[in-house]
Amino acid sequence: MPSAIVPPPPPTNISNMDVADCTTVLTSKLKGQTLRLPNMRNLFSGWTKAVNPLLDELTLWFEEEMEKLFPDAKVRAEIRKSDFPGFACSTFPSSPLPRLRTIIHYALWSCLWDDEMESSHTQALAHRELEYVRHLLGFSHIHPSKRSQVIPPPTKPSQLLTEPARALKESWSEQQLKRFMGEMELYIGACAVEETYTGGKSKGKGWKEQENGEQMVLLPSVKEYTENRLGSSSGGTYFALAEHVVRFMIDVEIPQEVHDLKEMRTIWSVLCRSVSVVNDLISLKKEINSSLYSLIPITMNETGQDLNTVVVEVLQEVELSRERVESAAGDLLITIMKEESQVCNDVERFIECCMIMTTGYIEWALQSDRYGVKEYMQEDGSFSIPL
Repeated sequence: MPSAIVPPPPPTNISNMDVADCTTVLTSKLKGQTLRLPNMRNLFSGWTKAVNPLLDELTLWFEEEMEKLFPDAKVRAEIRKSDFPGFACSTFPSSPLPRLRTIIHYALWSCLWDDEMESSHTQALAHRELEYVRHLLGFSHIHPSKRSQVIPPPTKPSQLLTEPARALKESWSEQQLKRFMGEMELYIGACAVEETYTGGKSKGKGWKEQENGEQMVLLPSVKEYTENRLGSSSGGTYFALAEHVVRFMIDVEIPQEVHDLKEMRTIWSVLCRSVSVVNDLISLKKEINSSLYSLIPITMNETGQDLNTVVVEVLQEVELSRERVESAAGDLLITIMKEESQVCNDVERFIECCMIMTTGYIEWALQSDRYGVKEYMQEDGSFSIPL
């Protein structure tokens, strides 16, 4: 399994410019501008879109679950903005109720734990969380004689992982668990690296201390950001979860050698990249109030291009990703033709599931109050978002 919690390389994109000046200039280039996006629903035209018919039933369960987990009504109201039932039912439209509950618990953990990381600004929390996840999934690094001991959850959100871990251990093989653990390492590690740029208390390599003692963030290069974002987007963990969640994948395991094929890795990486880019676009208005650690500001900083130019180029990449995924999927199915017919059928369905997850994510994100962009949608489905 990959070990992902490592410090980022020294930033290469800011030289003699004072960091405060850099962030001020970038912020001024964004504030007051209008982010213009096309009809985002057309980015993956032809791919299946659906909503799970269990949405109402799942929503009722979710409300009851929130009452148990979050006694504070204000906390529940804030969580409700993210519409977790809508997210689960848009990304997994064929899944039975128990699997949808697993996804909601995991999604809740992912969002709330990320908030904990942002408030703590320390990689130590990521290390503790990673060891806790290893413990839950049966891959703890502690001495075998102590593995039976109960490890307390390092944060309140950590408790939300108990149920997903139990469900996965009951239904998955050791290889599937290892694959998911690997994706979790990438995700948690990438979030830790991210905090060296967006936090404020620890002095990671992404920080520069000025004469007055204040710490100002240095932005990574586009390449550094893109590589780390493949992990911090958490897309890989959700694609790994597909084998557990989707109804037709129950009791089915795609061979590890198929997962290791370059075509499969291309599908995962391109879809993760596409989801992270869409997220960075629709969350830009929300994020720039607290951080410039996002694809658009980082690209503007490195290239000197204006907002509209960067957005057009980024959208072109997303549009091309559809063709890349479809091409890789076709090549993958040709490559595995020698496998048993059941394996070929399972892989084809798994790919379709990953495509549906992508379109479902976009549908949910555009409607969710989490990003607050639906009020800026025009009659033709495009968006004009004031920054």
